Amino acid sequence: MLGVENVTLGLSHGIGHQIGARCGVPHGVTSCVMLPTVMARMTEVMPGRLADLARVMHPALASTADAEAATEAPGLVRGFVRGLGLPTTLTEVGVDESEFEGIADDAMKDFVVAFSPVDVSEDEIRRLLALAA
Repeated sequence: MLGVENVTLGLSHGIGHQIGARCGVPHGVTSCVMLPTVMARMTEVMPGRLADLARVMHPALASTADAEAATEAPGLVRGFVRGLGLPTTLTEVGVDESEFEGIADDAMKDFVVAFSPVDVSEDEIRRLLALAA
């Protein structure tokens, strides 16, 4: 926990807290599932950072414009996770759509969601959960 003072967390992490608490999914696994979906939401907000990640993961994107390379990052991360044999959907980890309402409500109360680079609503969190299903 000492490292938490030195980093900001965010939307994927905050949603993951609630998936773990409500559905018994280990936190590392919630990150495997939610991170690519949340990254896709952030491509317009932080294209440079996501483009950098995409270029590291797929050097053929080296000369690709930031906006375009950024859109590749979520899929590259999802493919990497899948290649490790880890789950990439909520369905795979046993999270049912009936849980989305409670997860979204609780995520809005999680302090790390405040560090998200975009303001989010409970409706948007439900939409992200549906996309990750």
